[in-house]
Order: sequence, then structure tokens, then C-alpha cells
Amino acid sequence: MQLELPELGTERLRLARFTSADVTSSYLETLNDSWYMRFSNQRYTQHNKLTCENYRTNLAESGGGLLACVETEHGDLACTISLSYSQQHRWVDIGLLAVKGYEGLGVGSEAWGAVVEWLSVQPNVRKITAGTSAGNLPMISIIQGSGLQVEGRRNAQEIVEGTPTDVLLFGKLLKGF
Repeated sequence: MQLELPELGTERLRLARFTSADVTSSYLETLNDSWYMRFSNQRYTQHNKLTCENYRTNLAESGGGLLACVETEHGDLACTISLSYSQQHRWVDIGLLAVKGYEGLGVGSEAWGAVVEWLSVQPNVRKITAGTSAGNLPMISIIQGSGLQVEGRRNAQEIVEGTPTDVLLFGKLLKGF
């Protein structure tokens, strides 16, 4: 069983299934900027259209998917939301990537909030999870702002800019569970 990806709208964004048309030069530039991606393990891959398609396909084949969050005024890809889904355990793990030029404008928080709200009413989802580097303060703010709480910490789990860094684990158990 797969998570049925929604089409959602917010004040500034249209969220829909990510397609090959969403692999733009600005998206690839973002993925291939190792400093910008310093908190993501995507920084270890040199991205192109094929790697993006493989990532999208792998998410879909595992039951989840990738959402393109398009800024409605100009039609630009502003961010993406990845959804990893466990049918057996009924959790969804969410990830966010703001395309360069859209960071710090609130579009990531807007998209994230819409997806968390949508997931919260899905009958086949009992828990929402996320994780990020302890140094990624904007992402921590977005995650906690959506109602997820710290559930754990993996001490010195990843190396960020040459320094062992903790990974924070967040979760939100939905009503009825």
C-alpha cells in the first residue's frame, strides 16, 4: 500500500506530486551546493536528472513520495517535501528541502505545516516523525512549530563541516493512538 499523495494549496504554494518537470537548474544547483546541503546526506551525491528520478522512484516504491511545493506567484519550485511511509507501523517520516533563494521566507514552514495537517487526518497514519542535525536551527524551528516533539538524540551521529554533530529525532503520535 502506498501513501496517496495529496494536492494541497496554501497562501503562497501549490503542493503536488514531484515530476521530472520539477527538476530545474535551480533545484539541481541547490542539491549540488555542498555547503547549502551541509545538514543533508544528499551532499554526498552529485545530482542530475537521473539521480533525482531515482530518488523520487525509491520513495514511491517504498510507499511514500516526493511533493513539489511551487510558489504560485512566479511558478517556481520553492521547496520539496519527502515522505517515507511504513505501512506496517503506520508512520510517515517527513523531510524538507528549500530551494536556494527561498530559504528564510517561510515557504518551508508553510508547506511543512500543510503536510503535517493533512497527515494528521489520514486513517492509515498513526505517527509523524522527522529528524535533523542539532545545528540546523531553522529546521528544528519548523519541526517543533508543527507540533512534533523531541523524542531522542543520536550523539555525534554525523559529521557536519568536520565536526561530529548530534541528530535530533522528533515525533508526533496522532489522536487515538
